Amino acid sequence: MTPSEFAADYNSLLNDCLDFFTDGMRSEHRVFDFSPWDNDDEPEKIAVPEKIEEPVQPVYKPMNAEIEKIPANISPAAKSNTLAMIETGRKILKCQACVLHKNSATRFPGCGAVSSKIFLIAEPVTPTEEKERYALSGAVRAFFDKWLASIGLSEDDLFVTNILKCCLGNTRPSVEMIDTCREHLNTQIELVNPKVIVTLGQLPLSSLKRAGVNLLAEHGKIIKYYERIVFPLFSPALVLANPQLKGPLWEDLKKLKSMLGSS
Repeated sequence: MTPSEFAADYNSLLNDCLDFFTDGMRSEHRVFDFSPWDNDDEPEKIAVPEKIEEPVQPVYKPMNAEIEKIPANISPAAKSNTLAMIETGRKILKCQACVLHKNSATRFPGCGAVSSKIFLIAEPVTPTEEKERYALSGAVRAFFDKWLASIGLSEDDLFVTNILKCCLGNTRPSVEMIDTCREHLNTQIELVNPKVIVTLGQLPLSSLKRAGVNLLAEHGKIIKYYERIVFPLFSPALVLANPQLKGPLWEDLKKLKSMLGSS
């Protein structure tokens, strides 16, 4: 199967899902030309270090955060925001606002410094991520680290969280769950005040737009969320499972690098 054929099939599948959740009826959708994906030219190589070093632990570690661990040399504003972020994390850890808390071993507020220029929103927490207490885990995390290294970034440049703060397990995500977590998410975005919000995967993007979207059509394009810049990317898990997406992903990463370097 060629990359364009895969993209067309995936696009059709997404449209069928959107139709099902909207009104249960199949509708006509815009037809996209994915033929440029069949370009035989090998995409520019992503420079990846031979060894991925263990990431430096961020300032904000919500699972065991202690106020006295905040560096003494940060500005009063950064200290105030960090304290507010820790308090928000504590509220999330105690949250029982939706049914997910009943079967979730813990909540995942996220991690990263409040000065991060990228606010990254991943898909709902998996059981493995819940155990490791990080939004990405295993091969997916190693692959994502390569993304960062390819454009000169590391986990120190991010604040990472999930669209839902509890492990989803076998539960189907709902609008009510997402809206319940939205208050926490909006508070964290305001405290970090990032240059760009990056979404990984379909659900985080759909949640911010409050509408069904086609990630194949929207990836790598700037959208707005309360006047903030949002840059959608494929999820690492999807790209690992579908190598045809590595070319489009690399083009998106170059756009992201350009956006971050424009200030």
